[in-house]
Amino acid sequence: MNWVIVMILFASDNYIEQIKELWKKAFGDTGESTNFYFSNIHKNENMLIDVENGIVRGMLTMHPIELWQNGKCTPARYIYGVATHKDFRLQGISTRLLEYAHGYMREQNVKISLLVPATKELFDFYEKRHYVRAVYLSEKTFLKENINAPEFLYTCDVCDTKEYYEIRKKAFKNCEPFMAWGEDELVKVMAYARFCGGEFYKISTGKAQAAIYASRDAGAVYVRELACDNMSIEDVVSVLHDKFGADKYIVRTLQNDKAGTEYAMICNLKDENIMINGAYFNLAME
Repeated sequence: MNWVIVMILFASDNYIEQIKELWKKAFGDTGESTNFYFSNIHKNENMLIDVENGIVRGMLTMHPIELWQNGKCTPARYIYGVATHKDFRLQGISTRLLEYAHGYMREQNVKISLLVPATKELFDFYEKRHYVRAVYLSEKTFLKENINAPEFLYTCDVCDTKEYYEIRKKAFKNCEPFMAWGEDELVKVMAYARFCGGEFYKISTGKAQAAIYASRDAGAVYVRELACDNMSIEDVVSVLHDKFGADKYIVRTLQNDKAGTEYAMICNLKDENIMINGAYFNLAME
């Protein structure tokens, strides 16, 4: 008789090479970017794997993030890197990993699980697994011919982790609940974003400030996250144009209603009264 042993485990170094191979095949990452991620961001204790007779069939990561509500911070998790090996698809592996993850997170008193579906079809998939559409984003495009020069004195410098964390928290304090990387995790995420070609900036005028994550592609600057503290988007773009002189600027912004693009989904793990309309999350390492 051939025994089949199937287990859900936390990742370990014994399986890391299999996990990396699955990661590259599932997400199309290069060996270099995969190695960077696993050397700088990955923690075995945050990843679940499905193993059959020593073969890694699927994986799921639970990154710690912060949930801010009513001025209080509670633990949350960002579900990331969900993948099943192509030879084992349609066997319910992702669903079992997700159910196991939910049970584990409840034991850890985690109230909210959040994820960012990679395709429109996956919104329906996760909706059947107790997730609801909660975060909407929109994009605004600014062309160089329509951008005015700054009419104020400013500084624009590379932003460190503490500055970025504090500005973002201040900027979104009235958008509760909001979910974001904690300071320790943000260090790693910023390093990964820089590895991928982006940079973080702080704009200050004395009375206002903004934190920006931006990357350049051909003649455009793409602002993937913008946290404004008493500063308008137009003023931010005028400073960025003064700095970069690009042809256009594509700015991702928070959308407080369903008029924007569906972006992230939330699962309430504790059945508590957590309002989700207008929730915020970004900088998701897509």
